[in-house]
Parts: sequence; C-alpha cells; structure tokens
Amino acid sequence: MKQKERIIVVDDSLDNLNFIRNILMPFYEVYTVNSCDALFNLLAILKPELILLDIEMPNVNGYQTLENLSKINEYKDISAVFLTAKNEDGDEEIGFNLGAKDYIKKPFKSTNLLKKIELVLSVNRLQNELRITNENHTKKIAELNAKILSLELEIKKLIKEKNNS
Repeated sequence: MKQKERIIVVDDSLDNLNFIRNILMPFYEVYTVNSCDALFNLLAILKPELILLDIEMPNVNGYQTLENLSKINEYKDISAVFLTAKNEDGDEEIGFNLGAKDYIKKPFKSTNLLKKIELVLSVNRLQNELRITNENHTKKIAELNAKILSLELEIKKLIKEKNNS
C-alpha cells in the first residue's frame, strides 16, 4: 500500500485548520499547527512533502516563515503553498518570489484546493524522479570515465613495453 504524502497546514484559525484537515484527510497524512514556531517544532520530527501556509499570522507571518525555511538546507526543498485571504496587489508576486509553488485565495472550493495540491505534489514527484535519474547517470558516467582512464593507462603501458623491447 502506498504511503500517504504528508502535508502540514499552518493557520492561526482553528476553524480553518479543522476545515482544511477534513478536506485533506481522506487523501493525505495531515498535520496542523497554529503558528510558525509550532511549524518549526514539528519539522524537527517529520518532513512533509508540502506545507500549506497562511500569510497573516501573529508574530511571524507566512512570508517570513517561507524565507526562513529557504535558508535551512534540510527544509529548503519542501514545497510551500500560500493559502490566504490576503488579496492586495503584489501579494502573489511576493509569495512566488519567495519560492511558493502556488497561491490559493480564501475562500476556495475544496475540489480546487485538492487539484492544486495534487498538481504541486505531482511536480515534486517528477522533479525527484529526474534528480534520481540524473544522479544515476552521473554515477554511470563516472564509472565509464574510470574505465576509460584505466584502459588508457594500460595502453600507454603496453606501448612503452613494446618500445622498450
């Protein structure tokens, strides 16, 4: 059985957390936290495939959180999607410039949320497959280069022996 992908939802509204959790639970392993500090505490014990992140939160907002995530090697490859009521000119651009994979405005339809999440996770899976394929090809190329070098050295040795005889 395929393991469900993990999603962390960060929102300071308990109603929003419960609503989103109920939408996602049939399809994903869902964790909810009500602050960015709680997010980092949870990240210390599990790594999700996706973070759904509210922007407007007390203390540390979603933009600052995404910026902080991108500075930490073990977290910078976790995809983040903003899920927010914030709807001013330039908000989406700020989010995308910080590395968000999408920007979903509240209120949203549950079917749209699920489709956008599936799209982001599909891209993640494809990128991971591509990374693994590239690593395998790089390894094979290094092995072939080592064989070529070995053969070159053997040929030079044979030529030297032939010239000395």
